[in-house]
Amino acid sequence: MKKKNPNDLTEEELLEGIDEEAEELEVFHEDDFLSFLSYYSIQSGEHRVASSIMWTLYKHWSKDPIREKSFYYKLAAHFESVFIRGYPHYLINFDPQRLSAYAIAHIKKNKKQHLKHPNKINHFEAFLAFNGLKAGKKEWIKDEDFYFMYDKWTYKNKSKLTLSRRQFDDFCRIYFKWKRLEERGKWYGVEKEEKAE
Repeated sequence: MKKKNPNDLTEEELLEGIDEEAEELEVFHEDDFLSFLSYYSIQSGEHRVASSIMWTLYKHWSKDPIREKSFYYKLAAHFESVFIRGYPHYLINFDPQRLSAYAIAHIKKNKKQHLKHPNKINHFEAFLAFNGLKAGKKEWIKDEDFYFMYDKWTYKNKSKLTLSRRQFDDFCRIYFKWKRLEERGKWYGVEKEEKAE
């Protein structure tokens, strides 16, 4: 059966075919980055996309991702960039929300590849559900305070599974909008729902 050119796939086909394509694609370091760009038809454009979003999508798409530093070097070589609050944003043809949706689809459809543990998504979402938290802009929680809240939750529940600070931050950047309100650290936008008694 002839395989479709990734550039000819619709957005829906890309999302539905993630698992099948991941099994069939042969990925090598020398062309892994270019295959990634081709798969999603990523080209130069006018949308400013943070390098962290690009990296998140790439590392969950690739079977054998290159190092993060190498990925950023390749981005800089292929795309123009602008610095926003000291962080590079690359000018491409996709908006950030669309790329984030792709990343979330990969995580949910291929859980075993995410952070090398299939239960971490459920674990993180259980933490959010316990605290009645969802993405929003009503409140902004500092990254340190957010992780402290999570740490207390795992201790109280005597959880055998815990996320490192970096893993927790990876999840937060995917599930929530964030911004820098101080020189250091990130703040995540959340809304808190009333828990049923």
